[in-house]
Amino acid sequence: MAETSSRQFLIVNLILCAVSEGVVLFAWLKSGEFFGSEGSIWLCVLFGLPITIQVFGSWHLHTKFENNHNQLKNSGRQNAATGSNEMPKAETGSEPDLEHVRSLASYYKFYLITMGICLLTYSLFWAIYVNGQQFYLWETAAWDKGLSAMTPGWSRFYFGLSVLALLTIALLLCLVMWMTRAIIGENKTKTRFEFLNPDHLKRGAAEAPFLTLIFFITVFLGVSYLFGFSFAFHDKARLLTTGGSDHKEPALVMGSLTAGPTALPEPSPLPTRTRVATLTFDIGTSVPDADSEEQLSKAVTGIQEMSNNDKAVRILLIGSADLRQIESPAYQSNYELAEARAQNAKHLILEKLSTSKFANVLRNLEWTCLAQPNEGLEKPGHHARKRIPANYEGKEDRTVHVFLIDAFEAPAQLLVRNVRSNHLKPLRLMDYVYFANYTITTTGYGDIVPNTTYAKFICSFANICEVLFLVVFFNALLSLAGAMTISATARKVNVLHEKWSNGPPRNG
Repeated sequence: MAETSSRQFLIVNLILCAVSEGVVLFAWLKSGEFFGSEGSIWLCVLFGLPITIQVFGSWHLHTKFENNHNQLKNSGRQNAATGSNEMPKAETGSEPDLEHVRSLASYYKFYLITMGICLLTYSLFWAIYVNGQQFYLWETAAWDKGLSAMTPGWSRFYFGLSVLALLTIALLLCLVMWMTRAIIGENKTKTRFEFLNPDHLKRGAAEAPFLTLIFFITVFLGVSYLFGFSFAFHDKARLLTTGGSDHKEPALVMGSLTAGPTALPEPSPLPTRTRVATLTFDIGTSVPDADSEEQLSKAVTGIQEMSNNDKAVRILLIGSADLRQIESPAYQSNYELAEARAQNAKHLILEKLSTSKFANVLRNLEWTCLAQPNEGLEKPGHHARKRIPANYEGKEDRTVHVFLIDAFEAPAQLLVRNVRSNHLKPLRLMDYVYFANYTITTTGYGDIVPNTTYAKFICSFANICEVLFLVVFFNALLSLAGAMTISATARKVNVLHEKWSNGPPRNG
């Protein structure tokens, strides 16, 4: 009976692998892009990797199951030859009994059911995605135009597939958590289904620790691929448009994409500057005179108007000085005096802006202070003036001109514009799988950004799964090694106890 069950399990497993691999190859051939850097061959390799691992693991389990079954059958033949009617018992730490074979059978059923859910779902999802890509041309559609061919019903259908992928992930997590509980728990729970028996699962996992490791790795890869399809179907469902500009923004945005391989970035226009105020100064001083109060108010008003709607403003202050001899010990040259006038003008403007009724006016200001004295501007051969000039002479050189540059974009505005400008080229399936893989492993390159609340929820769910797999599930494997050592020691002690309980061994 056990031998028949083993063969049935092997046949079912081969059918499962053949069906999964057949669906993957079908999707690969239907994609129309076989090889090359943009070909779907790389997706075929990724999706075929868990299938290959699963075939190798099942072969390992089948070999172990057959060896234990042969040992059990040989033990039964020995009892028949001696006329004993007792069930075969474990005489050594490696010889299996009937309960041991049942445990492996239950473990094998659990393994096949979990692998079937994992492999078949993401394989079928790829076939569905390829079919949608062939019909709607998802990966060539432009986000600013959307897809008028997609109906609201099909949009909801693809969003439902995204939710179904998350539900499948939740089911796989429940199965893996049940296996983890069986490995590290007390296993007193009674179940209706034999393949969910925690004691059998623990014994099966202890007998095949390498297969248990493969089990966790395969489910982990399948879950990461399902996250990729959840992102993909959600993103493609948002391509729906009812005409005109009625379309939604993408769920994921890659920040480094351009409109096409031949598109070049547009050159930035030269900024234009507008003079809004001119402050005047007395001879040898760096503080504006009394006539500059009105000019200061004009400068503040201009900055407030330009910084409206949280725009960024670049302010240019150019300080000047005449050719008079510097008499103040605070400045060694007209250049230092011109620079001090520009800096003092900046401080006075900031002081007035700090009491402004606009709360965000000081958030995005960029200041540039320049010194442009008249030193070195006299014609060759001309020397300093012979006479002492009057106070009113050179007044036009004792100024600070306040210029406002056309508003530039703040970092937050640049990010928003970058996101919107990249809508022209939607992501490919490899991009979704790539993003899901490095999200669930918390690598976080940052080149792709979630753009919707649902996409951020999927990212959060993926990070939680990463903690469960890498912290909880794989630590259960470490505890399994210790449990195997304790169990083997206990069996040896029981065998020695039974031998000595029947009396001391006789000599000769």
